[in-house]
Amino acid sequence: MDENGQNFYIDGKDISHFIQDIDTSNTVDGRPIYYRVNQQNLQVPDDVGFVGIVNSRNITVSDTTNYEGILFANVTNSRVETVNASILGTYGIRLFFSSDNTLSNNTVSSNIIHYSFFLHESSNNSISNNSVSNSGTGFVLNTSSNNSISNNSVSNSDTGFVLQEGSHSNTIMNNTASDNSKWDFCSDDSYSNKITDLTICSYPTTISFIYDAGIKIMSVTIPEHEDPAGKVNIGKYVDVKDITVDSWILLNVSYNDADVTHVEEASLRLYRSTDTDWVEIEGSGVNTAENYVYANVTDYGQIAAFGDPKTPEVTIYVPDNYTTIQAAVDNASAGGTIIVRDGTYTENVDVGKRLTIRSENGSDSTIVSAADSSHNVFKVTADYVTISGFTVTGATEGPDTSGIYLFDADYCDISDIKASNNGAGIYLCNSSNNTIKNNAVNSNEWTGIELDLSSNCNTITNNTASTNGVGIVLGRFTGSNILTNNTASNNHDGIRLYSSSDNKLTNNNASNNHRGIYLFHSSNNTFSGNTALNNTDVDFDSDEGSQGNSIADFTISSYPTTISFIYEHGIGINAVTVPEPDPAGKRNIGKYLNVTNATEDSWILLNVSYSDADITNVKEDSLRLYRWTGTEWAEITGSGVNTADNYVYANVTSFSQIAAFGDPETPPTPTPAPTPAPRRGGGGGGSSGPCDTDGDGYGDIDEIIMGTDPYDPCDPDPTCIACLASIGGRFLPKPAVKPQATPKLVPTPEPVRAPTSRPAPTPVPEPEKPVIPGFETIVAVVGLLAVAYLMRRKKK
Repeated sequence: MDENGQNFYIDGKDISHFIQDIDTSNTVDGRPIYYRVNQQNLQVPDDVGFVGIVNSRNITVSDTTNYEGILFANVTNSRVETVNASILGTYGIRLFFSSDNTLSNNTVSSNIIHYSFFLHESSNNSISNNSVSNSGTGFVLNTSSNNSISNNSVSNSDTGFVLQEGSHSNTIMNNTASDNSKWDFCSDDSYSNKITDLTICSYPTTISFIYDAGIKIMSVTIPEHEDPAGKVNIGKYVDVKDITVDSWILLNVSYNDADVTHVEEASLRLYRSTDTDWVEIEGSGVNTAENYVYANVTDYGQIAAFGDPKTPEVTIYVPDNYTTIQAAVDNASAGGTIIVRDGTYTENVDVGKRLTIRSENGSDSTIVSAADSSHNVFKVTADYVTISGFTVTGATEGPDTSGIYLFDADYCDISDIKASNNGAGIYLCNSSNNTIKNNAVNSNEWTGIELDLSSNCNTITNNTASTNGVGIVLGRFTGSNILTNNTASNNHDGIRLYSSSDNKLTNNNASNNHRGIYLFHSSNNTFSGNTALNNTDVDFDSDEGSQGNSIADFTISSYPTTISFIYEHGIGINAVTVPEPDPAGKRNIGKYLNVTNATEDSWILLNVSYSDADITNVKEDSLRLYRWTGTEWAEITGSGVNTADNYVYANVTSFSQIAAFGDPETPPTPTPAPTPAPRRGGGGGGSSGPCDTDGDGYGDIDEIIMGTDPYDPCDPDPTCIACLASIGGRFLPKPAVKPQATPKLVPTPEPVRAPTSRPAPTPVPEPEKPVIPGFETIVAVVGLLAVAYLMRRKKK
């Protein structure tokens, strides 16, 4: 089969239609057809013309070119990678009834092909980093769900991405569709699909959306109308069409900072083109933190993002241009900046427009004191307000009368504020996505920093809160806030959560308070790396209405102890200052805590961390958690140790002082010193060995038998040390190098141990010395011979 529009093609509606016996003697364009059924663990050769794999698993097709097509039917855990296919047929790479496969880094280009990638009744496949050009349709999902389609591109084709016949719950992200003649994205009534960061052209526009009841999307080459009066576009356009009367799309249009150089970012909205003009889509808004404009679209046509032209910023100085801060606020244009010079200003300031208000030289030099103590020093009721570098004081009448008060204000930035002697230092009510950082809120009557009434997604970081009623409060119906690197000390409660959930508290210090961290009806919060030291009542306290909270790496004292835990039905944790004595035969590692229960059903799954230095003298694998019963330590049932991650754990249901103990490490058995070898000779005689009068290492009797002089150290060895010493070193050669003294080794002291009584050894009777007949006579004769020998040598 050569040079046909479709050299080889196989299709079917059931897997049985694909079970065929096709011999490799069949070729397309001179290459064999590679068709395999019921196979596994195969690498397909790179010189074949068509690939068909059926009822198989773990098949690899890779690093090849010019396939006439690739078919997987009922194939799992297989791969098509780095294939460069210029296909002449109808289909490129097809999956039928196949799951858990990977199609990546492939290139498909053809002027004839209808579908480059086609999935039918296939799920849980990953299709990524593929490129399609000059094709009919790039990617088609037909009755296929739960697939991941990411980082692919389709260009110069008819349609980019198509979902049809009930393809649900697919994730399509970071793909590009450009210069396609029909649609960039098209879907029938397939639901629960999520499309993220799809980039279309010719005005490069990146969109994310969910939809239902069918939708079609195409890029815009020519906007239908001029910009609406008084508005400025940011170059983002998309054409959306419905497929049914029930179609809808929740659409996000992304932008970057460069796109809004000449636009008031907060004013951005999505507009829809009518027959005559652009109209703002009802409910449209902007998320300036994540840079996208959004709307729920039910009427269709060209859609674009427009905003107000940016007003040139004018900086106002107080008291140069206006004598009071309030007068400067009233006369400033939205988006302007007010700089307040050094001094004390007695006033209450209401901020109702987007402004930056900052001191010239910081909070120590610029003080704002409430003229009316029953009103807030600064009250903010607008979004995108920045206040920085003031001391605020004197708003004292009421728990929410504050130094800085945000009401229905989002995306504000409050920093470098010193707030003292107010009802509350900084107070947020129904205000979200704000940043409260680098502030010192001290000596306020009720709270230092408080979030209340649906204040969500705020970031509270690097603040100090001291000597307030409560240091930091996450109050009623607040959630998804982030508290990090804050210090709360010398308050009644350091950090309090009251009906607040889904918050993250990281690396905060709540020490030297009455209670360190307190939870009341607050659930699903995550705590990590926090510290609570020297709190007079309790370091961590939670009522029974707080559920699903997770605490990791929480450090308490006075014996520094780091714990992680989950719990239910209320729990209290405090440091231990005076531990009970160690249980018999066990050794502590300096980790103690006191746990109390709020109800009879309370429990805590507790991990106590340790370091390698903590267990120097303890057998690590013997560590367990123990509970003080009132009279003794009892090992907690089910306790164990994770030596890889260094923690001891137990599920605790009976409460009191808890500590980690283990068996003492057995000291090493000392190595006995080696028995010294018996000396050869010695000088001086004695009954402990043979007599060696001249100390030359040879016994007197041996020398007499050898015929040498037992009184001459030079005979038989003229270089012996004893001989040289006896003659005063007269013949010692002068050393070329002065010998160095050998340093003395300082012995390592043995560990002190109690003496072990040992049984007295049973005396062994010494054997009687054998009597040699005539022994005394032999000795006398030898003595006379020795004297005669010496006399003869002396005469010589």
